[in-house]
Amino acid sequence: MTSLTSGLLQQPNVKAYFGSLLGLGFDSDRGKALSYTLLASTGFLSLASAYTTWVGLCEYLPGFIAFLLTLGVQGLLYASSWRLGGSLNTRAFRPSLLVIFSLTMATSVFFSYSALLNTVYQPAARQRDQLERAHLAATIIDADISARLTAEFHVQAKSVRESVRVWYGPVSRSLNHALLSASSRASEASAEHDRLTRRADRENVSGGTMVTIGGKAWITPSGRGDFTRQYESDADSYQVLSLAPAEQHLAALRRIEEGITRVLESILRDDSHVTPGDLVVPVIQT
Repeated sequence: MTSLTSGLLQQPNVKAYFGSLLGLGFDSDRGKALSYTLLASTGFLSLASAYTTWVGLCEYLPGFIAFLLTLGVQGLLYASSWRLGGSLNTRAFRPSLLVIFSLTMATSVFFSYSALLNTVYQPAARQRDQLERAHLAATIIDADISARLTAEFHVQAKSVRESVRVWYGPVSRSLNHALLSASSRASEASAEHDRLTRRADRENVSGGTMVTIGGKAWITPSGRGDFTRQYESDADSYQVLSLAPAEQHLAALRRIEEGITRVLESILRDDSHVTPGDLVVPVIQT
């Protein structure tokens, strides 16, 4: 490459062209050798830069168009860099050369970076890193939402606990009154059922019930006769119609009391977690 460049520069017209293009003279053998070396090195660098620029352009444009643009960009970059260096050496600086050099260099660097990016930082690795960043961002968002929800929950829970305390007073008094009334009715029904049962047992064991038949008074004998069976039937009917409903009503009220107490204790604890199952309260069947 150096010998080829040297031979070309021996031609007067070529020598004058490169001298005017580069802004350099060939006053000595040492200067000539340095110029040849710089030309060869710059040519190699330009070829490498042209290749990476062309590969980057091919990602956006057809190959032929990318090739033409590469020639134009690299030619301007090559010429402007040499002329810029020569103008600085001769103190004949031109701002237009700096503008051309900056634009062409930025274009070459951009597309060269785009080409090398797929080699150094492959699409699969980029996608994996993007997923990791998205996962990290989602984790941060989830933590922030959880913190906000927790704070709001504590505020609302405090308000709910205060409302529950206010609500529980009259409910408790009403429920206690209903329990006392139901307990009293169940006790009375149980006592009446016991009386009917004892009367049937006494009639079965000793008889002695005074009855009037045909205008005459009779005392029933012991044994399981008609009167004993009638007393047993009265006791059974009373148990079904009165005692059992009273006991069921009392049991239902007690279940309601237990459910309300359980829910109340769960809500009034600051560190509690009330589940839907805790809020189920038995319903009285009427």
